[in-house]
Amino acid sequence: MFTEMAQVPPGHGPELSSAMERYVDQELPARRLVGWIVEHVGQPVAGGIIVLQQPAPTPGFVDGELVASVQNIWTEPAHRRRGLAALLVREMIGWCRTRGIRRLFLNATEAGRGIYTDLGFRPSTTAMVLTLDP
Repeated sequence: MFTEMAQVPPGHGPELSSAMERYVDQELPARRLVGWIVEHVGQPVAGGIIVLQQPAPTPGFVDGELVASVQNIWTEPAHRRRGLAALLVREMIGWCRTRGIRRLFLNATEAGRGIYTDLGFRPSTTAMVLTLDP
């Protein structure tokens, strides 16, 4: 997914994959990460994760409520345009709803933006990012 988005420098894919494996090994047992995979003929063709966070209290959310960060939504190119990403995100929303998680966040690619707005996500004008050099 990140390679396709031109966010992985050449040769860094294995490093990213290893880091993700370590992250999943740490966060999955701690129940801070939940994943979904769609299979076709026994092969994964789409997937995504939710990372759960407990932010500081904010107006309207003062009881230590968790926030769900929807991440890494992907669909294999041969299986796109079949509604799999929307299916995944609907399942994630339902999963959050049954657990009382009321805030979901995600970063959308241009290709995915329509899927998310159709499901009720709205752009935020408050988010800003700063990446510091090591």
